[in-house]
Amino acid sequence: MGLVAALLAVTFAAGSAGAPAGGPAPTQAGAEALPARFRDWLEVVEPLITQAERDAFLALGKDYQRQAFIDAFWRARDPYPQTARNEFRERWEARVAEGQQRFGSAIDDRLRMYAVFGPPFEILPGRCPGVLDPLEIWHFQGSDLVAGDFFLVFRERRGDDGKIYSLWYPSAGFGSLSDLPGASLAQPSSFFQAVAEGCFRGDDVAGALARAVDWERLKASGKLLPDPGTEWLHSFVASSTDLPEGSGTFAGRLDLTFPGRY
Repeated sequence: MGLVAALLAVTFAAGSAGAPAGGPAPTQAGAEALPARFRDWLEVVEPLITQAERDAFLALGKDYQRQAFIDAFWRARDPYPQTARNEFRERWEARVAEGQQRFGSAIDDRLRMYAVFGPPFEILPGRCPGVLDPLEIWHFQGSDLVAGDFFLVFRERRGDDGKIYSLWYPSAGFGSLSDLPGASLAQPSSFFQAVAEGCFRGDDVAGALARAVDWERLKASGKLLPDPGTEWLHSFVASSTDLPEGSGTFAGRLDLTFPGRY
């Protein structure tokens, strides 16, 4: 375990004390008033949607506007707009459906990351009583977005509807996962020895923690997900079929004719 221990020591030093207890959580302000299907959509696309897009969506007052926004949102991310299909949307929605079958209907970080990366090569249970909080560790042997092996670590929590899983951010430090006393956390060698000895497949868990991906840093790199820019959003917000209050009206007539033949 010498090589792993050395790697872990470096990682521990880079992400230890002083970091927050977890990564940023999706902002929920204003979403509670939405109909369930739009609220669920907003949560599922959380890895994709920008803050400006989210704010514009929450500002909409009618369901038909929200549906029009969703259609425009996906069109802006269509990798091949000249074709009839939107491959990115199809893949995303197929993964969400598959993830819900595997993990249940509750929307949490496991479902969001499944939509981003697809199925993991292996799921390693982090069972480490008295050492670490309950974990679920996903091992990927590369994906269509990230080359090479990498790991995602999820913390298990009890919610109102049962277990929920939140993505762990290495920048939060290993102490945010641990039940060990502060003295043990002060020494990387003691911490990782406790992980290796106290966890099921302890060496694998230790190695996974060392190589865990920090999702926020990956997302901020701008290399993982489509960047639709802001032009589509400005165009959408500027156009509306709603009449301003007090607008004048005029009479009109619509004639429809159909092709015919003798």
